[in-house]
Amino acid sequence: MIREIDEAILASLRKGLSGLIPPDGIVLGRPAQVNKDMVFVEVPEFIIEDVCMGSLRQDMKEEAEETFDGDGKSMRFKLSRAPVNQLLLVEYPKGTARSAPDDYVVDMESGTVKFREPPPKGKSIIRIKYDLPRPVGEKSSLRFLLTYSIAIVAGSNEDRDRLTLASIEALYRDMPVLVRHGVEDMRLIKGYSAPVDGDRTLRQSILEYSVQTTLEIETRIPPMEKIEIKKM
Repeated sequence: MIREIDEAILASLRKGLSGLIPPDGIVLGRPAQVNKDMVFVEVPEFIIEDVCMGSLRQDMKEEAEETFDGDGKSMRFKLSRAPVNQLLLVEYPKGTARSAPDDYVVDMESGTVKFREPPPKGKSIIRIKYDLPRPVGEKSSLRFLLTYSIAIVAGSNEDRDRLTLASIEALYRDMPVLVRHGVEDMRLIKGYSAPVDGDRTLRQSILEYSVQTTLEIETRIPPMEKIEIKKM
């Protein structure tokens, strides 16, 4: 459904079931031929939690970035344009972020940044990013509630139970990784057994997970190419 989350769940299962099922036996979607020792992941249904989608819209501002040289004495630096919001990033030296008001204060009207202590000497050692007043687009957020169905197929009840528990443990253990890939919440709703297309030699367990994530949609405003003013 949402590729990044699909791939993260597959990667977690492949790692957790390593040595029990080959990686190519753990797939997205139901395969045409179901064999034993196989896991397939599907999203049979989903809903969008926020009915009023417009309530989560926000403007995307044009960003500017400037660098300044440090002389070890100067504490005040003037931006070429006045920012519209609080500064997005202030750092010196490279990779060391500074925070307001502990490290600096900013005068929004004049676009001046004043540090508590003078930054050290260095070429382009100070880096500042900020928003400009001109909007370049709009960003909307849609909150999805997805149902993930994970089918574990094995030739015996013992193998099926072992693979089922290993799958649960793998996803539980990898929750911090899944969060980094956009999973905001993941809960095991239920698990049950079911026949495999009438094949009496195979057994399958179904794990149903509820997964919450937010999808951001960007709409860019194209720049004006030409403005014509005609005399009536």
